[in-house]
Amino acid sequence: MLWMLSSFLFISGNPPVKKLTPEDLKGKTLQDLYLMRNEIYARHGRPFKTYELFAYFMGKEWYKPRKDYSDRELSPVEIHNAKLILEKERELLKHNYIMKEGRKVINFDNVINRFQFPEFTEEEIEKLSRNGFLVVPSKYKQLFHIYENNDYLGIASFITTDAVLQLYHLFFDRTLMEIEEKHLFNLLRRLTDYLIDETWTIYSSSHDSMIKKAALRNLAYFYVPVYYLYGRDRGAVSSEVWDVVEKEIENCEAHQGFAYPPILSPTRYTVDYSQFIPRGHYTRNDTLKNYFMAMMWYGIYALHPDVDIELIQALLITHVLYNFLVEEKPLISLWRKIYEITAFYVGFSDDIGPEEFRVVMERVFGKEPDISEFSRREKLKQVRKLLLKIFNEKTKIRQIVGGVPQGMEFRFMGQRYIPDSEIMQRLVCPRKRYFPKGLDVMAVLGSRIAKELMLERYKDDWKEWKEYPERLNELIEEFKKLTEEDWKKNLYLSWLWCLKSLLELNKKHKYPFFMQNDAWLTKSLNTSLASWAELRHDAILYAKPSGCAECGGGVERKWEWVPEPPKGYVEPNVEFYKRLRELLEFTEKGLEERGFLDPEQKEIFERFIELVVFLERVSLKELKGTPLSIEEYDQIRRFGSLLE
Repeated sequence: MLWMLSSFLFISGNPPVKKLTPEDLKGKTLQDLYLMRNEIYARHGRPFKTYELFAYFMGKEWYKPRKDYSDRELSPVEIHNAKLILEKERELLKHNYIMKEGRKVINFDNVINRFQFPEFTEEEIEKLSRNGFLVVPSKYKQLFHIYENNDYLGIASFITTDAVLQLYHLFFDRTLMEIEEKHLFNLLRRLTDYLIDETWTIYSSSHDSMIKKAALRNLAYFYVPVYYLYGRDRGAVSSEVWDVVEKEIENCEAHQGFAYPPILSPTRYTVDYSQFIPRGHYTRNDTLKNYFMAMMWYGIYALHPDVDIELIQALLITHVLYNFLVEEKPLISLWRKIYEITAFYVGFSDDIGPEEFRVVMERVFGKEPDISEFSRREKLKQVRKLLLKIFNEKTKIRQIVGGVPQGMEFRFMGQRYIPDSEIMQRLVCPRKRYFPKGLDVMAVLGSRIAKELMLERYKDDWKEWKEYPERLNELIEEFKKLTEEDWKKNLYLSWLWCLKSLLELNKKHKYPFFMQNDAWLTKSLNTSLASWAELRHDAILYAKPSGCAECGGGVERKWEWVPEPPKGYVEPNVEFYKRLRELLEFTEKGLEERGFLDPEQKEIFERFIELVVFLERVSLKELKGTPLSIEEYDQIRRFGSLLE
């Protein structure tokens, strides 16, 4: 170990002290000198306040911290040696950065706490010197384990945006899960029950064969989610439609990919049944699994207005939602209660749904329509014409099946438009580029590194599609036009807005050495990709696809022996913490206004906001060169337990 280089000055027991000369200090690194000088004091029992020194010397059998220690105990030779070493340290400190091959790099010899880490390889030293930071593999499964381990070992922690983003992912996922399990599951069951009751009434009372057929199809359509919402109980499904419902359930359970839907048979359209695989937090219990299956059904199963019977189905569903009253309110209010909270998380659907159909229905059939007119062909033509205009203006993400783009479709509670899915869809081309990359998304969001990687390193990925660079640049320019308000419309977009602050550093700040190079931008790109993957994972059900912890114990020491906390550091991306704080406040306020925030969650939100405010404040101090307080260093030290 490097600290052993100083051992020639001392021997165990009560060693004689040699008076040092400048010649004795030649070739010593700053760490060597730092430990040599402090060993002079340690031999007399000085209780060090510096955490690293305290931990280092506590590992020596001879070190016995004393309450009554005094510098007056040092001999004249020791005082001379300490002064000489300190002068040499000050001289070396002038060279924390050196020029190497015409480039400013860190002077690795001036890193004073290398004794806390394993031996560095030559490659690691070169990377650390060049970039100012080093990334190495970890054995830990959770981010907070690293910070807790640092606390145990007395190693200064470097708090990065990775850990804070991981924490927000947990908040996003947990709050959404609790809302779904405690509220939305029962709301969805009530909504579906009411729809079935009124659809039975239409089916029983109508004498129009087309209306009757459409109503029966709708009953089958609603009984599929009923099967799941009532615990996969066959008895909850009417025997009159069981045969076709059973076939749909078999398709869902088999996850067989694109197949023709039995309810709509005969049809030329398909449904992607591979989507009916619960994942993420939806695998935790049966309630969430069944909620996933029911909501996925409502999200992806489409009716096609170019087919008369399916257009009538959509008209009947919309009619029931707006004309059937529950507690003196139209049923659409219950639909909106489910839709709006999920839209707060992930955004609104770009499909045509009940609200768009309602506008068209009023124009064609009036405010109090006679459902017997729903089967009149001239009326259906008028409806299609108006719907097509809405479709062309609204629907941005259009799935391509068999090389054919998605046409106009009605979805009861369609999956939501998210910009990253639009990016990925627009950067693929049938038979030329089948699959997008996460780097496509990051390039459009502002990452210069991601763009360079796609245009240079991953050329083979798009070589068959020569228009790729042009399409990529078009998207980059389009997304540059989005305002801050555009990015703050829902939690999903706001999360992406936070990631943009990692990809494009705010130029008004002067950043530390390690943040001024492409290596750090690459690390931030990796952070953004990881966080984006968590975002997609959390929103898997709704997002429209493109095509207090204990820190452990220890022996309590007297207060004189307790050192100051290690001098940790926070990644000083002030803009990121500002945006994340605003996102947390937006999340808390939105859930509270909608009645979905319980007292325990509110308390946790407040603690998280306090943490982000702390990180924002510390980052500003670091960028301004303002010393941190002991209390602030201690909070950095305890970051692992706060995360847990």
